Amino acid sequence: METTHTPTPPPGRGARLATVGLLGVISVAGIGASFTERVERSQTDRFQSPAKPSMSFSADNAEVDVDTAPTTEVTLTRTVTWAGPDGPATPQLLPSGELRMRGCDVPWWKRLATYGTCSARYSIVMPNGRSLAATSDTGSVRARGAFDALALRTDVGDIISTGLSARTLRATVDVGEVNAVLTNTPDSVVARADVGSVTLTLPAGQYNIRATTDIGDVNVDASLSNPQSTRTIDVRVDVGDITIRVAR
Repeated sequence: METTHTPTPPPGRGARLATVGLLGVISVAGIGASFTERVERSQTDRFQSPAKPSMSFSADNAEVDVDTAPTTEVTLTRTVTWAGPDGPATPQLLPSGELRMRGCDVPWWKRLATYGTCSARYSIVMPNGRSLAATSDTGSVRARGAFDALALRTDVGDIISTGLSARTLRATVDVGEVNAVLTNTPDSVVARADVGSVTLTLPAGQYNIRATTDIGDVNVDASLSNPQSTRTIDVRVDVGDITIRVAR
């Protein structure tokens, strides 16, 4: 005797949509559970090391504050906050002497899956009168105090320098703002921004000033400008405004 197998017809469009909807509800419920079960953690660490005449710092996805003081050491305070299993990595002192500070290296999709906030802030105190080169890929850099040569760079973020004394200053942003208030008459200032703005506040004096922008406004206090001066101010912005003013 032969048995005839009758094929089961595929589910209709309505059944398929119902199945997809059910899976979606289950998925959303699972994500919601991870949202409500997240635990936010905070941690503060402090590190110290001998200072060198010239220092180098780099940061990834972190906010950086630098200050100077009458000391012979570098003190680094790290404050991190995160949710989920992955927190910011610890700082590294490279053989070259560079201090590498890492922030939130967690992929965006993992942050979404764990509803994870993640932030890192580094506060650095270094000796007065030393040279510093500090870079950040994403995050703002703030500097104040007394430096010799100071070079600050960020790809995406602001450079804010208030109460700053430096023989030379170089500040570069790809996207962001440069705002520097100098308390001394510097030998040289170079500021660059691709998209953003540059604002310099300088003590009364004479400077050889060059300020150009492709798209934006340039405002320079005439009392500061003297093409014969040996002190140079060189500012270039592709898209954005330039303001160079005298301290009041």
